[in-house]
Amino acid sequence: MMKLSRRCASIALSSRHHRWISIRSLDPRTAATRSSPCPLVRYAAADFDGLLPLFSSFEQRKKRYASRSYSVGGSSFAKLSKANKKGFDSKTHEANLIGGSSTLTSKSDDDVDTKSSDHSMSDDSTIDNFTESYSDDANFETDNYEAWHNIKREEFRELSRSTDKILTNMPRSNADIDSILQLMTQWKDFNIKLTPELHSLSPFRKKNPQYPPSDFMTSITFHAATKCQTLLTHLLAANKATPQNQVQAYKLAMKTCAAIYHYSSGDRSEDILESYGEKFGGDMDLSPALECYKVVLEGHERSCSSYFIDDPESIMKEGRRTPGEKAWEILNLLSGVSAWGDMYLKPDLELYCQTISVIRNTLLDWKGRARKCVEGARNDELAMKSLNSFKEMESLREQQQVKRGELSLYEWHYILQAYGDVIAIVSRMRLRDERNKQTAEVLLHKLEDFITINAENILQSVRKNDSNGGNSQDLLEVIERNIEQAYTNAISSRLILTKNRGYFDDLNASLNNESNSEKIFNRMKARSHAASPETRFLFPPPSQNHYDALLDCVCECLRNQYSTPESNVVMARLNEFPHSKAARLLEELEQFHSRSASIQPIDGSLYSKVVWAHCQVVFWKAILQKEQYFDVADSIQDMLQKTMDKYERGFVTFSSYVDATKMFNATFRFYSKRSKNKAGGMGRRLVSRSLRLFDKFEHWQRQSDGMIKPDEFTFSLILKIICDNGAIGSTESFFSRMEMSGVKPNEKHYLKAMRGHSRTGPNVSSYDTPLKAESILRHVKEKYAEDRSVKPTTILFTSCISAYAGSSDHNSVSKILDLVNELNDLYEKTHDDAFKPDSVFYSAVLDALSKAKDDSALFHTLRVLEDIETKHARGDLDSGPSRFAYTSVLHAISKSSILNGEKMAEDLMQRMIQRSNDLNDKSILPDRVTYTALLQVLANSGKADSIVLAEKWFNEMKSRYMNGDDSMRPNKMTYTAMINCWSNRPEEAPERVERILAEMEEDYERGLMDSKPDAFVYGAIIKAWSRSRSEDKAIRAWNLYTRMKTKYESGDIEMKPNDVIITSIIFTCGHSTSNQIARTNALKVLIECISEIRSNDCITPSSMTFSTMLNAVKHIVPADETRRPISSSIFQLCCRDGQLDNSVLDTLQRVQPELYANLPVGVQQRLFEMDENGIPSKWTRNVNK
Repeated sequence: MMKLSRRCASIALSSRHHRWISIRSLDPRTAATRSSPCPLVRYAAADFDGLLPLFSSFEQRKKRYASRSYSVGGSSFAKLSKANKKGFDSKTHEANLIGGSSTLTSKSDDDVDTKSSDHSMSDDSTIDNFTESYSDDANFETDNYEAWHNIKREEFRELSRSTDKILTNMPRSNADIDSILQLMTQWKDFNIKLTPELHSLSPFRKKNPQYPPSDFMTSITFHAATKCQTLLTHLLAANKATPQNQVQAYKLAMKTCAAIYHYSSGDRSEDILESYGEKFGGDMDLSPALECYKVVLEGHERSCSSYFIDDPESIMKEGRRTPGEKAWEILNLLSGVSAWGDMYLKPDLELYCQTISVIRNTLLDWKGRARKCVEGARNDELAMKSLNSFKEMESLREQQQVKRGELSLYEWHYILQAYGDVIAIVSRMRLRDERNKQTAEVLLHKLEDFITINAENILQSVRKNDSNGGNSQDLLEVIERNIEQAYTNAISSRLILTKNRGYFDDLNASLNNESNSEKIFNRMKARSHAASPETRFLFPPPSQNHYDALLDCVCECLRNQYSTPESNVVMARLNEFPHSKAARLLEELEQFHSRSASIQPIDGSLYSKVVWAHCQVVFWKAILQKEQYFDVADSIQDMLQKTMDKYERGFVTFSSYVDATKMFNATFRFYSKRSKNKAGGMGRRLVSRSLRLFDKFEHWQRQSDGMIKPDEFTFSLILKIICDNGAIGSTESFFSRMEMSGVKPNEKHYLKAMRGHSRTGPNVSSYDTPLKAESILRHVKEKYAEDRSVKPTTILFTSCISAYAGSSDHNSVSKILDLVNELNDLYEKTHDDAFKPDSVFYSAVLDALSKAKDDSALFHTLRVLEDIETKHARGDLDSGPSRFAYTSVLHAISKSSILNGEKMAEDLMQRMIQRSNDLNDKSILPDRVTYTALLQVLANSGKADSIVLAEKWFNEMKSRYMNGDDSMRPNKMTYTAMINCWSNRPEEAPERVERILAEMEEDYERGLMDSKPDAFVYGAIIKAWSRSRSEDKAIRAWNLYTRMKTKYESGDIEMKPNDVIITSIIFTCGHSTSNQIARTNALKVLIECISEIRSNDCITPSSMTFSTMLNAVKHIVPADETRRPISSSIFQLCCRDGQLDNSVLDTLQRVQPELYANLPVGVQQRLFEMDENGIPSKWTRNVNK
């Protein structure tokens, strides 16, 4: 506590004529400043240009709010069905009109009190009032507010006219002085009565007194106080008033300024007190009393509701004091003065309560969220001062209770309010002072003990107050609300303190928090159940706010950040999963709500949280092992349906459209997390569910007149579900539906759809997807030409080209080059960087060209590479070729039949290395993928000496890895390319590739997962064996296959047999003709292959498999009569599997002409599905599938 100087103390004690000690003396920045008798200049109306014109037309203001698509601070009204609307009391409907719902005292996502917001809410976070939000469905309430506003305006005008009249002449008589005092009294009453009148109209304002002021309240109270201060100046300037009249005028002006809804309220009251004290502080009878300081504290408390609407950083930069700091300094001053013997200014319980309240409202906004306006150290210091003040207050209470034997009802109220305020502070602020062990839970236990011990005494004070003619009901409601808020803050304390710095450490910590919160909740419930009806205000039952706070703690346990293998084990052991508990708590609240007398609807944010909790199940394997995914999905859909049904009947309200939208977005996100790459029926089912849910969403949007509506994220999620499952046809009308919902498609939405066409799902043919991607791009170009609402940016062109790259049917060199030229032209015309081709764009171009089925692809690939290298050399740094671009060129070389392609590939590698050195850019250096592409070029060259070059580059790659470059560690793709290179050396290949396989398996056993052999690696080794001259190569190939099959049957799904490998083995059999032993071995293996095709469901043979089989039989069984039955069996198997096509018939005609001659004429004439004499459709049903 700040120490007073001995000089101040001696002045305070020396004489009754020297009792005044300036508040300004506490602030070194203002100690030397002498205030004018009535400092008005600092608060001239011209300094507050942001205020709305006081006398603006009510109709204009009504139009201003009616034109909005939202209500500030969240939607101000929830649409009630016409059938049920009349069943509600008008005050209940007005609560929705004014405050969104009766539960707006709880946390929600909208932030209207501070500039920093927890969640993005468009413009809903601007400070405005709910008293001026109007609805066509609430004409009665609108008329009430219009009438009240008009009455207040007219009253203001009348008082202003009287004031202007008095100001025209200086006061000359006592009657003139009395007139001025009477008028000042009227201004004081005018300002003070505004608040209770507003509370009578708005239960929301009554429950939330610190809710930010409306423009109307700020403007009218500010100008009223200015008028009153002008009268004070006028009275003092005449020098005709007696000292008693002057003191009365000072007090009236102070009280008028303290009632201003403006951040200057406390400072203006303090300025007047300063002038008053300087003039009359030496007179014991006239000097400011304790009540004057309380008035200043009232002003500081009122200023907190809007104190931080200006630049909050300036408070710290300019060294300004906050209202809480000023309030504590006043308390400290008075405590010091009384400690030196001046008991007239000794702080009482009310002043302590006021000080703690101002500190609470300085540190926390109206919803209990920590303000971030000054540095943490100042906040911590102020919070500690509130706790110390509370201890002093408790000590004073004990002294007074012992001395007097009883306390008044108001004094009990001050103590209980102070308890609630300090609990709010410690529940939201993690104090750095290790000496402070006060937590919200500890303080709540003290509050509970205090209430239990003093319940009868408080009840007696209520009876005494009523017997003396007082009205206790309003005060009891405030006491009950303070106790309720104390429980709310304690329940959510740990969660909020943790969220201020992130998340809990793990699931166990979150579960521990949830358990503690539930204990507080159950304790509140038990205490309320045991209380008598007379003391129920001291033992309130849990309300929506408490269910809301507990739901936050329960839902937190399902956050995906906590989902680990260890936490899933913990989750599996729970008796009740968090999402089930959340649903149970909500059902319990619904039952409590139906039994209670309250007709206020339940806040829809609670339903939104429960839906979110169910949707989080997708991140927890432990839950999905016990609950089927689609069972959870059905529960979510049922909850959505129930919520919206209750909403339409008026039993649920949404204070903001965001809460409703969150429910649907969480559900779409639930589907999207499960939808990616889901083949078959599950993917189609997810798409179907999503589109049906969106149909309902649009229905409820219409029913609520836009109160419930999708946002951009909604459409992004649905597009993701559609595209991930290959339902690309569903995107055609999707963008028009977006525009109908009031959401304009942006670049991200178009990009998502185009990328869906670039990687079509497993159930959709890729035949026309590039054309659809280009149609989307064309649509964007049309929109750009029409209204510039969206640009055909470089990234959209890139995605369109990628769609062509992924298509085996439409990848056209000319189409790709046309798109390149179009984008270049667009950039040249506009010089807009959004259209500038960059490195990513050119990489996509080179990738698409490298995959094109066109003999000219390699030529154009090399030309584009040369162009972008030239651009980069000329200074266009954004378009320089990347490592991926060079790798794409290597892929183009590997696919081409160009002579000396290996030499071209080596030159390109050297070019990359040289370019990297010249530009000092390591990102261009060849990486593992580049080396692998080069090895594949060497493998495809077919030259025996290519293995020498391959070994050179492979060893260089391994050398870089051994020198510490982990990115150069060979993986299975690299090893497979080396195996293919060795296949060009038939003599050495088998033994060498077997060693490579052993090396891969050794790496895998050492933990290198990307070296794990798979079926493709085994296929490459079998291919190498097929080219060898070993007489047992068929046996060796078959042994590799059986080894692979055994691994698959043991659970290694990457070893799944396929038709390509079995075809390769059959090819090996057909080339095992060096001697009789080789042919005999080959025939045995061929028969095994035929048996495998018949019995193994993993193998779906193609027409190529049967053609290869017929060729193999001809080579290993020279005798025609011996070969004929085998060939016949192969042909019959081919027809049975529906793989008969021209290639099989051509092979049969060549290798077994007599069998071909015996086929029906229609078969020989190749009459596919022509008539009943042609080839049966079942023989060809699976061709090309």
